Amino acid sequence: MMRLVLIGNPVEHSLSPAMHNAALECLGMDKKFRFESCRVTAAGLEAFMASVRAGGIAGLSVTMPHKTSAIAHLDNLSEDAKRAGAANTIIVRGTVLEGHNTDGIGCLRALEDAGAKIRGSDVMLLGAGGAARAAAFALASCGPKSLTILNRTLDKAVELAGSVGEFYSIEAKGCNSDFIGNTKPDIFVNATPGKQVLPDGFLRRGMTVLDMAYGPSETELIRQAREAGARAIPGTEMLLHQGAEQFRLFTGRDAPLDVMRRAVGGIP
Repeated sequence: MMRLVLIGNPVEHSLSPAMHNAALECLGMDKKFRFESCRVTAAGLEAFMASVRAGGIAGLSVTMPHKTSAIAHLDNLSEDAKRAGAANTIIVRGTVLEGHNTDGIGCLRALEDAGAKIRGSDVMLLGAGGAARAAAFALASCGPKSLTILNRTLDKAVELAGSVGEFYSIEAKGCNSDFIGNTKPDIFVNATPGKQVLPDGFLRRGMTVLDMAYGPSETELIRQAREAGARAIPGTEMLLHQGAEQFRLFTGRDAPLDVMRRAVGGIP
């Protein structure tokens, strides 16, 4: 049996093992693959990645804090991973490790599956880390009317805007509540793990809000978005769609979305 392994620190909270194992069982592939999690510290990453080349592991799902640092241990990178500067999926081909990033496609599919139209819309992205980078390139590729990147550290937002700007003209701003309050995007995507402090009136009816973070219960951002009458897309939908693309890369099979969604307790 080949192992598929989620690595990160921590990993105990992750819904990925339940999601992937449910899909494997549904397709009768649970005798060939088993998905499990393994806590790997930053200090232990190099040794763990060396052990992967020894065999027995078919692929890795990579979560914080290793999405960026894992790249140094890979042989090849997909274009999505290169642009994002992060890999959340690693395919093992013999002794060759190949990095991919499915966060961008996960973001797009979560929005599209909920009925959001990116083309021609004003889009705002909060964050400039690995997941935000993947989302920024993916969102820009869909032809929004505008794409604004907000980040607490302005330099990081400017750097990301410059990278994506090779493909699409965007604007970067510091995470300033006055600026946020004076801007009314059609789509707001949160790609930060912490609690967001948004000004009164920012969330509104007709707006689409995607929180890429998820937890054991509804996040505060999603709760507030629902109360404001916005279309609220929880992080489990992002997890589902990026995981479905991972599943395809791992197994070569299309993922059973409904089965995976039930496994994470997502939107029916």
